[in-house]
Amino acid sequence: MVSGSHPLELRRKLAELEQRCTMEAVLEPLALVRTELPALAVDLAVQRRRARRVHTVHWNPLLRQLDPMRCSRCGNGALALAFTDEEVEPLCAACSR
Repeated sequence: MVSGSHPLELRRKLAELEQRCTMEAVLEPLALVRTELPALAVDLAVQRRRARRVHTVHWNPLLRQLDPMRCSRCGNGALALAFTDEEVEPLCAACSR
């Protein structure tokens, strides 16, 4: 607190400063680019005990790597996955613990 200032005076000065320095900004997109690239779809046959299921992963030509699969519990993308025994659903490392 400033020496010799009263709390009301300080609040008034802070409110005035906030009013003078408040800024509002509006962002608008300038351009939208849509591209179409061929992608490779790879079917993976996953077997867990007696259950088997085919999952499809996609090769991303821009990143030059496979797109991550989504965890069936949390929805996060991951490349290293575990799979459930019964339904052969993908699980990320956190959900498989």
